[in-house]
Amino acid sequence: MSDWEKTEGQQGLEQATATEQHFWTDADGAHISSTGDHDTSGFHQLLTSVKNVFMHGTTELMTISADLIELGKNSTSAVIKFCAGTGEIGVIDSMLTLFADKVGVKGNSQAVLASNGDVTAGASKENTTYTGLAQMAEHAPSSDTDYSYSLMQARCTKNSDSSTVSESYINLTAKPDGTAPATVKASEIAMNSSAQTNKYIRVKTDSSIEVDCPHVESQSIHIGSYNTSTGQPVDAGITYIPIYGEAQTPACYLNVQQIQTPSNLIPIEDFESAIVPATATGSANFPADWTIGTFELLKRGKEVCCRIDATYKEDITLDYDLFTIPSGFRPASEATAPGAWATSNVYPAFVKFESSGVVHVLSTGSSRRLTCIAKWMTA
Repeated sequence: MSDWEKTEGQQGLEQATATEQHFWTDADGAHISSTGDHDTSGFHQLLTSVKNVFMHGTTELMTISADLIELGKNSTSAVIKFCAGTGEIGVIDSMLTLFADKVGVKGNSQAVLASNGDVTAGASKENTTYTGLAQMAEHAPSSDTDYSYSLMQARCTKNSDSSTVSESYINLTAKPDGTAPATVKASEIAMNSSAQTNKYIRVKTDSSIEVDCPHVESQSIHIGSYNTSTGQPVDAGITYIPIYGEAQTPACYLNVQQIQTPSNLIPIEDFESAIVPATATGSANFPADWTIGTFELLKRGKEVCCRIDATYKEDITLDYDLFTIPSGFRPASEATAPGAWATSNVYPAFVKFESSGVVHVLSTGSSRRLTCIAKWMTA
């Protein structure tokens, strides 16, 4: 019987029978299969009351439910492609990995990369001779004896033998024993202030250290230690004091001393203070009078602090007795302190305070202005 001879009812029954071979329901749910005859051995789809499942045989490949989407469910090596294959997601060595020519993470208000263990962000590139590595690594402690660290590292290695050509890093640690060391490695280290040019601390390639910080007159820089109980400085430190000459650009000289400026150590009101007229001794041919500045002695009990800042009419050369300390302020035994001569040139000076009261200065060059800070005990 031809199709045109079949009744409309007969045609509808045949169509329904054919459709039922590809679309049917049973106790599992609604099935869709392309092969017919209720075949579920190949790719097919199952719709239940709680999820939509794409399957191959009895293996679930992908599921979609109200609050869960599972992709690549059947394989740990499954790859998910999107955007015409320009982007991929997969798992390598148990690590979820994004693949694309460029990968970015952007948050409109915040972006966070966090882990209960380690976090590493790095870049590596190899050319014919060398390989460059730059990375940031964070580690959280996994036991009571473990410690936290944060590492920022840049390294260049040689491809032929994997030897390190150059490396710099900053490593911050926090240990359960209460210590928190920080390690910095670099061929040259520079810390520069963005608020003002020429303010920086630099460890140079020749292992020398530069400290540059322009200041106005009377200001100084001190590097030292302090008592953690009192918060007060202790008897150790290095002081940088600006020196000004006639129409000269401000410079800094290094004054190494056992203590800081006395007023930083002990309240100045605790001292008996006196401005002492200096009496020069030494060569009768030298015009020893000084024109501006101070020779200041500060005393508390037997403790005396001396501050000298005096400018002479002419250059003083090399080796001279310049002052006499009045009785009552003289050291019980000889005291010494470093100082500086400075006008157009700056020279280190060695200042000796004798028990007789004589102040003797030895320098490597001649200049007019002497600065020094010293401390001693009287008899």
